[in-house]
Amino acid sequence: MIAGHDSDTDGTSNEIEFRTGHFPGEATDIPTPTEVAALRAGRPVPRDLDREVFETLQCPCCDKLVMLCRCDMVPEIRRIVREGVAAGRGAAAINAALVSRFGPMVIVHSVSSQRTSKS
Repeated sequence: MIAGHDSDTDGTSNEIEFRTGHFPGEATDIPTPTEVAALRAGRPVPRDLDREVFETLQCPCCDKLVMLCRCDMVPEIRRIVREGVAAGRGAAAINAALVSRFGPMVIVHSVSSQRTSKS
């Protein structure tokens, strides 16, 4: 099981990184002690806008969640999200920029939303 592994050898398990909204494949993106303590105590983990946006994205070339993907496109996706957040844009504006650059497949759609949109 990969959840217990530390793919990026940063000292934090993949599961803790994923559950706190960090990238298990990026050694410089680690949860803060506050985030880990909240997770372990069963409290809500503080979420930043960039993490909320990242959780809704999939890689356009392999369909993996961006948070788990190591494809060549992912650094560009992360850059666009982080620049959008730094510029004060909201999630909708950031997602629109990503769709404009990569197409609609960059946004993960739940099964229920896909069914609703087709009916």
